[in-house]
Amino acid sequence: MTNLLDKKILTSYAFDEALEKLILKNRDKKNAFKKSPVIAGYPLQWIIENKNKIYRVIQKSITNPDFEFSQAKRIHLKTNEKNREIYITNYVDRILLMTLQNILSRGIDKSHSDHLYSFRKGLGPGDAARKLASYLKSYPSKNTPLYCLGRDVSSYGDSIQHKEMDRILDQLPELVGSKLLLNLLKKTYRHEFYVDGNSKISASMIQGIPSGSPIVPVLENLYLRELDQKLEVLKDSFYARYGDDFIFISPSLSTVEEAEKIIEATTNKLGLTISPKKKRNIMLGDEQSSEIFHHAKYFEWIGMTFYRDGTYSFRPKHLKEYKRELKVQMGNFCYHLSQSSLNNGQRSECLNIGINELASLNHFSSIQKMIVFRTNIENTKELDEKSRKKLVALLCKNFKLRKKEAWKIIKRIQLHSLEYQRRKLKCNRAA
Repeated sequence: MTNLLDKKILTSYAFDEALEKLILKNRDKKNAFKKSPVIAGYPLQWIIENKNKIYRVIQKSITNPDFEFSQAKRIHLKTNEKNREIYITNYVDRILLMTLQNILSRGIDKSHSDHLYSFRKGLGPGDAARKLASYLKSYPSKNTPLYCLGRDVSSYGDSIQHKEMDRILDQLPELVGSKLLLNLLKKTYRHEFYVDGNSKISASMIQGIPSGSPIVPVLENLYLRELDQKLEVLKDSFYARYGDDFIFISPSLSTVEEAEKIIEATTNKLGLTISPKKKRNIMLGDEQSSEIFHHAKYFEWIGMTFYRDGTYSFRPKHLKEYKRELKVQMGNFCYHLSQSSLNNGQRSECLNIGINELASLNHFSSIQKMIVFRTNIENTKELDEKSRKKLVALLCKNFKLRKKEAWKIIKRIQLHSLEYQRRKLKCNRAA
């Protein structure tokens, strides 16, 4: 009996979707359609013009048991002060990898844990935050301590063991009877790559999955599935995972200790290491700190700060970035406006348009996300007040005004509050 997912990968429309995503991704990049990564002579424009021919070649090639992906190119990138190895594939392989990712992620989504929020359609950080906030609110009394385990896997993608990944794929009910998709998936993390720009010197990965490959998110979701299944059944607790970053909370110390043993045993079995720097044992409530758990008023997870009462807001790091950037942009704007020959009425009009544009959340994607998701109204009111005071100081400095005069201007220009912007953004997203 032919596996249902095997049938899907042999249809042309499966590749069409991947090609459309490639086109959208490169649409605004200069000369992107003329470039040909890894293999010269096959730019995206040529792929588009010859897509039916390419699809037939892919379908014929992958049915050959000896099929192998073409060599990838490994490059080194420095992001957030970390050196990362990224693997770049040619466009034909990328279309196939994106198709595999689309078919597998949809095929197995219903069998994923409800506590997994990474790289799933219809689920994301906002959903995880709301579920966590709801759980925290279900224990309103501060007299009830909540014990929290925050864990993050070190070098997650690079630590994935091929034999374990093979075992996990073999046991997937959706891949039972698969002779095509299962074989292709196992080859996605074993294909050859070349280094230092020399295609004559090649190597193969013996551990880990190739960062930068479209198939990575779905494989990373699968690799910790056993952990999801064991932690989600523990009573009177909250568990959620986003990629390699997961959290477990319970008012029962014995339940949390059991969860800790499960985490240690499962990660050891999978050949993974918990990051000691990001390991958090937190106790929320009025109880005193212990040797294992330290008392805290809040904790951070998935880029947000969560409080004991169930409210959540932006991380201090994002807040500093927002304040710093806003200060610089408003300072530059006020200085150049003060040097202009405009009259007071024209300056007031420019201030109204310019300051609202500079303070728009569209310029601050990380803060925009936090503000749209967060529930702590007082937090944005405080930030609004600080922004207005900073603007008053800038107006006084650049236009030689008194504070009273500057405040009158602030009231006149109708500066949009963060809460107003938050509601507007949520309405736009809902529409």
